[in-house]
Amino acid sequence: GTGAAADVEAALGGVGAVDGGLLVDVDGEPDDWGLEELGGGVGGAARRTLGQELGVTRGKGSKPRGVDEDLGVAVSWGGSAGATATDLDEQERLLSRMFKPHKVKKLMAHQRAALAEAERLRSGAAKRASTDARLHRQLRIVQGSAANARLLSSAGAQTRPMMEKVRQAIFNMVQAQAGTVGCLPPSARWLDLFAGTGSVGLEALSRGAREAHFVEMDPWVTRNVLGKNIATCSFQRSSVVHTRKAEDFLTRALASPSFAGGPFDFVSMCPPYLLVSYPQLFDLLGRGPLLHERTILFVEYPSQLKHQVPDVLGPIVKLRDRIYGRTWIAVYGPAGAGGPGAEDDGEDY
Repeated sequence: GTGAAADVEAALGGVGAVDGGLLVDVDGEPDDWGLEELGGGVGGAARRTLGQELGVTRGKGSKPRGVDEDLGVAVSWGGSAGATATDLDEQERLLSRMFKPHKVKKLMAHQRAALAEAERLRSGAAKRASTDARLHRQLRIVQGSAANARLLSSAGAQTRPMMEKVRQAIFNMVQAQAGTVGCLPPSARWLDLFAGTGSVGLEALSRGAREAHFVEMDPWVTRNVLGKNIATCSFQRSSVVHTRKAEDFLTRALASPSFAGGPFDFVSMCPPYLLVSYPQLFDLLGRGPLLHERTILFVEYPSQLKHQVPDVLGPIVKLRDRIYGRTWIAVYGPAGAGGPGAEDDGEDY
């Protein structure tokens, strides 16, 4: 206790020395330095050392636990101290009466920063634990080499995968549009924008696509959901993950035509309806180099925004709208493969 208190005093610029738990002033007379406000009378059995009052502790070695490189000492506040800003303010007020104020301010700044970081880590851990608890494997790959593989998805609103039956219907339509039956062309490149779980791009790989690029902005999702789903299906070699916003990905492609390996044969875009600008996305896609004249694109959108879905998008045109319950999907492809604006009500799931 006394040695630790000496460390504190030396670090904070105190002028006396420690003797039996009391600070000794330069005139040699014991002085409580205002410690009566911390509890206990001057002297007597009730008195605690300065180290005890401040909660300074040492580890097994010679240095105090958590020694600050600059100050050379760490203070671990006891009781409810440090729990609130009011506690820290009171501690700073009392310490300023005993030590040089600028040293106290520096020490307290370290303490506040440590508490803020601890709270941030606790909050992040709680959030991750809560999200982990909501992960489940209800999704599955429908057809192809990875058929029936179970995919991770989150029950939260941030990752909203396409319903399995809708995905099945869309892929059957896309394969028919591409002139293949039961599979995709073996040279096909697929771009999965707003990938989330990756269920669409992984379905494409399972059905024979050569490679798939997944664009997902959330690093936690790419690491804990998308990345694990790619591994579950053993598609690591044919998958490329871009951890960035879809808008940033499309903007980068505008600036660099060869970005991401050039145009894609198939593109899926299933954004969170209320968090994106459909006109901006369509503009970036239409002006960019990621579409060629035979690209097949499908876009999921809410019926309220139907007026924002264009008939022509760069080198391709809208062939039809498919409606699956509350899910609306615009399908684009080569001009002449279907009539712009032609509607085809899908099965109501």
